[in-house]
Amino acid sequence: KTKDKDCIVNVYGWGVGTTYFYANRKPCSRFFLVNLLPKIYESEYKESLINNPPAAIVYTLLGADLDVNRFEKDIFNYTKVLLNCYILDNEQKELYFPKYEKDRLANCIKDNS
Repeated sequence: KTKDKDCIVNVYGWGVGTTYFYANRKPCSRFFLVNLLPKIYESEYKESLINNPPAAIVYTLLGADLDVNRFEKDIFNYTKVLLNCYILDNEQKELYFPKYEKDRLANCIKDNS
């Protein structure tokens, strides 16, 4: 459901790299392991997702070994972004696709992240 040039995001856990490998898609940020996101790059992480909105987001808390509530409060509110900017896939319950085209999606992410 995505194009070859599209980027995607798999948010939490140490195994997120396998998603990019098997989907043959690039991550939307150079920081694809949020567990290792240095504090000085938190704003860059958020900006990269606004400027390059994900064509799909895989969101599950299984395997998350960081304080998800703090991450979503202080860095990027995936819960709010998914609620307002994305639609849950009918077949895969951890997979979300955009509600809007790129420009409107970027604004939605900016307003909700």
